[in-house]
Amino acid sequence: MLRVPPEVETAHQAVAWTFGDGGTRVPPGGRVLSGAEGKEVTRNGYHPSWSFDNEVVTLDAHGVDRMSDPEAVETASLGPALTVVSPVGEDCGVVRLVVEPIRVGREADNDIVLDPDPAQVVSRQHCVIERTTRRWWVRDLESRNHTYLERGGARAQVDSAELLHGDAVCVLADSPEDAGGANVRYWRLAFTDPGETKAASPVRWLQYFPASETVWALGGMRLSRPVEAPPKARRMLLYMLARYRELDEPRDGVFLGHAELKAALWPEDSDPEIRSDGAVANVAWELRAALGDDDQRLLQTEIGAGYRLVPRP
Repeated sequence: MLRVPPEVETAHQAVAWTFGDGGTRVPPGGRVLSGAEGKEVTRNGYHPSWSFDNEVVTLDAHGVDRMSDPEAVETASLGPALTVVSPVGEDCGVVRLVVEPIRVGREADNDIVLDPDPAQVVSRQHCVIERTTRRWWVRDLESRNHTYLERGGARAQVDSAELLHGDAVCVLADSPEDAGGANVRYWRLAFTDPGETKAASPVRWLQYFPASETVWALGGMRLSRPVEAPPKARRMLLYMLARYRELDEPRDGVFLGHAELKAALWPEDSDPEIRSDGAVANVAWELRAALGDDDQRLLQTEIGAGYRLVPRP
């Protein structure tokens, strides 16, 4: 369960700006701030953004920037935010960082409460997300089981670290005695701030939750989210990720030939070879679309042979 304070939901107020055509636009639910209020908002470093006419406009020190990528627009419209993912891959929602510091822990008086936690693995006051001089940081609060930072698929324990766009703050969800290696589970707080913060990595990577058969695409320039794919594409993704884990997650990913993929995708066929390689290619195309893998970094074609899935950079 995820709880956030009311001010997190109400503080995202929009400023009305006058454009060259003389019109003043305010988004639904927004309000016009007075000049003094607007100066106070700007002084505090919060740059409002909103949608109108299918476009997001953000005002920063350099003027108005307009963005065309729909997913990048969605991410930018949030401003700095944390997407909270449970240990079993559930989407617990997005917390916009419009007030700070944001305290994370097990107790109910935290800004983000990570529960259920019957084994009390998460500390009462575990870590804090805070901003200094226009940069965001995560700081461990001397927690019993530490705070971790995931960047580009690699995870490391941190006492204090600057957050880059695409990072994920990780809090252990299983008792260290009960979990180990690839089976250990974490709460993940995926940080996005494309308008103001340097990107940790321009590429996306995948996080697989076997128990719930959920896959998340993290990092890159888009909002972290669970992967939703058509049935065959989903089957291909889950099968390749399972094989990847069986092989102890090799650095170069997992390669599967056409024959093995046909058998996995069409188990009802007495002879999978009756399917053409083009049929597999069609499923791969659907999977790439679901992953947002336009540059084919995650799912690579090995011409005439099969496909390689590289979940982590």
